[in-house]
Amino acid sequence: RVNLINRRRLEKDEDCTERRLAHGRRLLCKPRVPITYHLDPTVPQPLREAIKRGVLTWQPAFEAIGFEEAIKVVEPDDADWPAEYDPGDVRFSSITWLPYPDLGLAIGP
Repeated sequence: RVNLINRRRLEKDEDCTERRLAHGRRLLCKPRVPITYHLDPTVPQPLREAIKRGVLTWQPAFEAIGFEEAIKVVEPDDADWPAEYDPGDVRFSSITWLPYPDLGLAIGP
């Protein structure tokens, strides 16, 4: 039996700037590899912006620990959308749309 534990390891890049935040001035660094979520093509177009905003509401929490742009959402129309994307591939954290009435509103890891 094999168990997978999905962990994120944010490491600060050399690209750092000082910014004024709500709780004072802070040195913010971009991560070497940001936490990336792929918005699956099954997500209806009218809902994509709201879902993207929901994911990005985590940005202030990462800024509080010194990371700028630590989390990002990639949409199917974006230039950095991977050609080999598959929602079942564990290399990609994806947000998919499953419109089944009996399934519930959210499923997570």
